[in-house]
Amino acid sequence: MRDVVRLCELDLSLVARVLSLVNSNLLGCRRPIKSLLQAMVILGVNRVRNFALISYRTDRFDRLPDAFPLKRFWSRSFSTAFISRGIVPDESGVVHEDVFLAGTLHDMGIAFLCEIFPDEYPYILARASREDVPLHELEQEAIGVQHAEIAAHVCEGWRIPEGVANVIRVHHGDTPPRGSRRRSG
Repeated sequence: MRDVVRLCELDLSLVARVLSLVNSNLLGCRRPIKSLLQAMVILGVNRVRNFALISYRTDRFDRLPDAFPLKRFWSRSFSTAFISRGIVPDESGVVHEDVFLAGTLHDMGIAFLCEIFPDEYPYILARASREDVPLHELEQEAIGVQHAEIAAHVCEGWRIPEGVANVIRVHHGDTPPRGSRRRSG
């Protein structure tokens, strides 16, 4: 593990992000974690690996319009990830890190749509909040695609496991996984 720590320590931005995550209220550590090695022991190497993947692939989100609530976006994503991972029983046979990854990335299509439609999409976000209408319904109505489908498609391009992409695709419960057929009746 020390070799992995040494490699990760070459990227100070990653170290800062991992330490920020491990010291966040989500984990409830009783004392501050100050080293990457301690953080890896607490989080686990696989989770830090997934976090690094997410960090590198989503750095572009820092360039989103000011209207995009980036801090709230990441807070919600990681909260979903931790809660999702925590409710999956150990005996289920599901890979917990895949659940964590799906929870983290499930709404990243929102950020991509905000980047693709910088003038239109903030209005969709505001309308969903103001009128208490599900965002994915407004997306479908206004631009013909939902953020879940965009996120799943991006995951496939990043070669994230198909199961993770499928969970992301169906997280609103209305889009079948790629390659499956919706049952009628």
